Amino acid sequence: MTETGSHKSELQEFLARWGGPILIAMVFATLTAWTWRKWPDILIDFGRELYVPWQLLEGKVLYRDLAYLNGPFSPYLNALWFKIFGVSLTTIIFCNFIIIVFITIIIYFFVRQFSDRFTATLASIVFLCTFAFGQLAFVGNYNYVCPYSHEMTHGILLSFLLIIFLNAGINRPRPGAIILAGLCLGFIFLGKGEIFLAAAGAATAGLVLLGITNELPRRDYFLMVMLFIIAMVVPIAIALIYFTAQMPQMQALRGIAGTWAGLLESDVKNNLFYKRSMGLDHPWRNLWWMIRGFLGIGLLAGLSIAAERVSPNSRTRSWLLGLGTLLFMGVIFLEKSWSPFLLFNRSLPLTLLAAAVVVAVFSLERYRDQDMMAKLAPLAMWAVLGMGLLAKMILNARIWQYGFALAMPAAILLVAVLVGMIPASLQRWHGRGHWLRLVAVLLICFDVTFSLQYSYFYYSKKDLVIGEHGDAIKTYGTSVSPEGLAVSQLLQFIQSTIPPDATFAVLPEGVMINYLTRHLNPTPYINFMPPELIIFGETRILNAFKAKAPDFIILIHKDTKEYGADFFGTSPVYGKATMDWIRLHYTPVWQVLSEPLQDDHFGIKVMQRINLFSGNAKGPERVNLIRGSAKIFGYERLHDKGN
Repeated sequence: MTETGSHKSELQEFLARWGGPILIAMVFATLTAWTWRKWPDILIDFGRELYVPWQLLEGKVLYRDLAYLNGPFSPYLNALWFKIFGVSLTTIIFCNFIIIVFITIIIYFFVRQFSDRFTATLASIVFLCTFAFGQLAFVGNYNYVCPYSHEMTHGILLSFLLIIFLNAGINRPRPGAIILAGLCLGFIFLGKGEIFLAAAGAATAGLVLLGITNELPRRDYFLMVMLFIIAMVVPIAIALIYFTAQMPQMQALRGIAGTWAGLLESDVKNNLFYKRSMGLDHPWRNLWWMIRGFLGIGLLAGLSIAAERVSPNSRTRSWLLGLGTLLFMGVIFLEKSWSPFLLFNRSLPLTLLAAAVVVAVFSLERYRDQDMMAKLAPLAMWAVLGMGLLAKMILNARIWQYGFALAMPAAILLVAVLVGMIPASLQRWHGRGHWLRLVAVLLICFDVTFSLQYSYFYYSKKDLVIGEHGDAIKTYGTSVSPEGLAVSQLLQFIQSTIPPDATFAVLPEGVMINYLTRHLNPTPYINFMPPELIIFGETRILNAFKAKAPDFIILIHKDTKEYGADFFGTSPVYGKATMDWIRLHYTPVWQVLSEPLQDDHFGIKVMQRINLFSGNAKGPERVNLIRGSAKIFGYERLHDKGN
């Protein structure tokens, strides 16, 4: 071989091995630069992910001083990051970058184990473009950089680690791997309930496969299972001991139970928002849409396989390919939009289930002993995890909103199966499989391109910066929404007028304002959306306000119709008692845009406690003095978006 040929061979070998990871790294860097600081929403959800760990670092205790709906793992982990690297959004961003990197690496090697480097690279890019950095709806937060709930992203990573450790224990039964797997499930329990249920299902599958694939004596197998359970209980027990030392035992139990306590002790699960999220608002219609999408994908896959079975020069192949194209166009027509076809399809649960069955059939043909079970163990656990996560939106499966986490494992497995595993099995057993692979790759690329277009549509309109330095956030400018400019005006008012040691609460949602200005909410309650009022009860919340009344109340407009509720404070079932108390004890001192919580127009109003700095004057004699300023405040109204 010539020297040139040798160098060429080395280059080809290098690209074959490292080309995929290099491309993935380039995609990660490009997406980071393109979407920089545009990930969170300035008012919805994500402020809690910053405010709560900041307050924990200041000495408050979760559940005692801060009302919280989920388990304690994520807020205390983020508080640890704040303690080590400083309190800022930047700290959360870079810590979550590490999580994204780990998840991407796991996806690459998981898919590579069952297919090839090309499929592993494609699956990793799908994760980064569609799930990790994508914004497929107006509201941010549904990404892995600034998630609406860190319990989701932390839970996904821990679930993947659980599968890795259990798989290591299956391949070579060792107590260490089983203990690590149990610890992962214990930490997942201290997060969100839906993640725990899915991970527990995957763990159960893994433990069953541990007994099937290894001829362990019954005593040894029982010991392994007990080690797993004990390891799982350890984090939960430590959390219980800690919180019991800080509060009554029942309060501690309800706290670490997180999601389960809210579901069992309230009627929140019947709220319109969650029923619609699961597709239970119109179950039969949603079921039909799921079946219709599944039939379209199944027919297209069947025609692709059939086209490959005939001669390349046969007119039958042309007819089959033409029929497949017409079918594809027909499905798009039925959907009444040029929408993506595979990953975005509502039939994701059925498609994943069918693909898993096909893979199992092909594998049973190849392996007929315990060796097969061991090889397919991680695949089986991943499939159980994916199906378990989809259960929360079973009749309304989607990759946007909650689907950024709940649908991600299923979507990645679908890529691995349709692009890698099934075509490879067809190639082994029937000599052909390239056409199905090509069709699957084209559909997935179409979906990814569509998601990038959506993300570009939203990200390109975020050109207004609020917050400073490490807390800077890019949000929508005035051409899209008045919220960003109004919030910017509010921050200026707070920083220039309200004393640093003054307290305020933002209702019904917007604790991000507390965090950005570093002002405390003296009550344990930081969110006043319908689920929180259902779970905690308005009477309890109002009593907390009476006991520790904030110096100021900030009302920010929020449309809650998606929860089946009218505006906060207008209905006896949603905040009217609280709003009546606020009107009695607070007076307006500043307003921007429209009167909030009245109609469809956005606005913000700041209200000061009547007897805060001016005695007990009432009615027209009230003087709204802000400490540290001799200025008397009336209304400051921003009449149009440009001022």
